Amino acid sequence: MIYSVNEESEYYKKARKFIENKLINDGIAVTDITLIEFFQVTTNEKVVSNPFSAEEANGIIQDLLNDPRVELLQMEENILKYVFETSKYHKISKYEIYDHIIANICKFYDVDEFYTLNNHDFDSYDFLTVINPFKI
Repeated sequence: MIYSVNEESEYYKKARKFIENKLINDGIAVTDITLIEFFQVTTNEKVVSNPFSAEEANGIIQDLLNDPRVELLQMEENILKYVFETSKYHKISKYEIYDHIIANICKFYDVDEFYTLNNHDFDSYDFLTVINPFKI
């Protein structure tokens, strides 16, 4: 998602096309944690060379949330409990918790196909088929 709005990224055109095609053909599901990470990264001058203002990032997020082709998958109490119970089995620490949350939100919503450039972050989740959208 980040690459699809960062025109300076080498992945910008491919990411933009991928998301547009998914929206037209299938729709997409996005977790609330993914949107939080999107905001965190795109507004951080230490991570991107041309960060968005909070207002700009919020506008992109609101556009997604208002699009009927986008389904928001939200954290619920039962998912949160499960995430922390299973974190010891996955040896989760520090920022890995975000990917662990995303994976388990997908599990609880019966999402079995997941697109990311960071495939290795989800290798230990056998209930997810993780696909690099730039290699399809």
